[in-house]
Amino acid sequence: RRVHGDTRSEAFANNVLARMDDLVPTKIVFAVITAIVSFGGGMIPQLLSNSPTLVSSANCVSAGVLMGAALLHLISEASEEWIEKMKIGAYPWHLVMTGIGTITCAVVARGFSSHSHSHSHSHTSPHHTDDDEHQSLVDKQPHETPLATGVPYVLTLTMSFECFFTGIALGMETSPAACVAVFVAVVSHVWAEAFVLVVTAARAGMTSYHQKQLLFLFCLASPLGIGVGMTVEVAGARGTVSGVLLRGFCAGLFFFVALIELLPSELNNLSERREVLLRLFMFSCGFALMALVAIAHD
Repeated sequence: RRVHGDTRSEAFANNVLARMDDLVPTKIVFAVITAIVSFGGGMIPQLLSNSPTLVSSANCVSAGVLMGAALLHLISEASEEWIEKMKIGAYPWHLVMTGIGTITCAVVARGFSSHSHSHSHSHTSPHHTDDDEHQSLVDKQPHETPLATGVPYVLTLTMSFECFFTGIALGMETSPAACVAVFVAVVSHVWAEAFVLVVTAARAGMTSYHQKQLLFLFCLASPLGIGVGMTVEVAGARGTVSGVLLRGFCAGLFFFVALIELLPSELNNLSERREVLLRLFMFSCGFALMALVAIAHD
């Protein structure tokens, strides 16, 4: 019986390995596509940098995307998995983490606020450096208050971790259908997150070179996660308690950047009602985009 059981176990293991081998080329292609899509999303603000109106609209769309991602993607999935892991009635620590994420980002932003203002005044100086020449008009619009320089780093860290864990889940999939489903879910939002990351970095006064550095690090997150998922036999990080709490923290960060930093700065000092309505419409478009992504994912 033991020999028979060992034979069945070996046959099952060989079957799983064969299916994984069949999916390895597909997963490698998925990793490359994910990186390219992320990079493409991050380059959109660079292409729009010569038009102040388009830049302002992009900021409002980014705010809507962040709010939609927080409500419809991060908190929604975190709540479902929290109930599944901890059962109904468990204390919603993932929502506590959302509040902690917002508070943490506020502390980072206000802690660096004096540095941000001094950095912004340097752009109005008659002496320009080579880095200033690479600044987009996002950084130079007089009605905007620059973000704290620490905000883009926190945003890059949290979003990269979330993409890394999702990549692990994709890399560990042995079912072709499930692998494609996770890939579609990843690609449907990484481009938007990369877009928001570059806009936020530009608003914080970072040079084009430093914006691309953060974008490059973010683009590596999902492919690295896929590689780890393919090579290391671990439990799916996306469904663990730590992964749920991380998404709650990331949602709080998204709320702060969208509703306290990006949107109010775009609505300040607008004299015409038409301009205000246009900004709010673009904000709504960003939220609607993430709503459509959530519907398609379901």
